[in-house]
Amino acid sequence: MATTWCRRKRNKKRKLVLEKFLKEISSEKPKAKPRKKKIIRQPIFEKGDCITFQFDNGNYGGVVVLEAIKDTELGMNLIATTRINQQNKPSLEDFTNSNVLVKSFPNWKEQRDIRWYYAQSFNKENINLAKIGTLEVQIDYDPKDYKSDFMYGGSAGSFKLLVTRQLEYEKTNNNPVKIVTLKELIRRTKDGSKS
Repeated sequence: MATTWCRRKRNKKRKLVLEKFLKEISSEKPKAKPRKKKIIRQPIFEKGDCITFQFDNGNYGGVVVLEAIKDTELGMNLIATTRINQQNKPSLEDFTNSNVLVKSFPNWKEQRDIRWYYAQSFNKENINLAKIGTLEVQIDYDPKDYKSDFMYGGSAGSFKLLVTRQLEYEKTNNNPVKIVTLKELIRRTKDGSKS
């Protein structure tokens, strides 16, 4: 008799649960939220572009675009900051013969200033950049090559800031021992490898 009573009690509970479940599945569901569309961005500059900017003291500096990654969510440019710091706008020859900025001011251990910049960083920056021309960059760079010492992120304003800080530091300290020419970063050697 006790087992029949237990069964009836279990069946009642099961019936209540099933009725609740039936009510849930028969009611209208709210509309699902639409998926966010991927925003595809283009890089700001093309591979090989030589870009100049003006320092606060009126001199001109420059950067070279080593790579442009298109049709991605980030729209990336790999940019090398040069040591150009002159009164006249630099020419393509000035860019070709330039050295890459090697940072040695406090906390930098002679690191080249080459980094991946995102398209969004440039859209928010208020800095006058002008394209001088284009150099042929024979080397392809991959943003997923994490073995390189390239950094990620930053804004266009960091060009001016880093060069200014490094040059100020060099007035009272030794220049960096490491020298990196732009030619090393844009030309392949005769055997086809990076120079």
